[in-house]
Amino acid sequence: MTSREAIPHSSSKRDSMPLDAARSAFEWLVAGSPVAAWR
Repeated sequence: MTSREAIPHSSSKRDSMPLDAARSAFEWLVAGSPVAAWR
């Protein structure tokens, strides 16, 4: 059970890193100054 839980946990954390970065960049772009100025 520990090994099985460690596998998905690691994958989720690993996928969360790039996902969080992309989400942060997207949110910054949407609510960023460059977007407001370009619009």
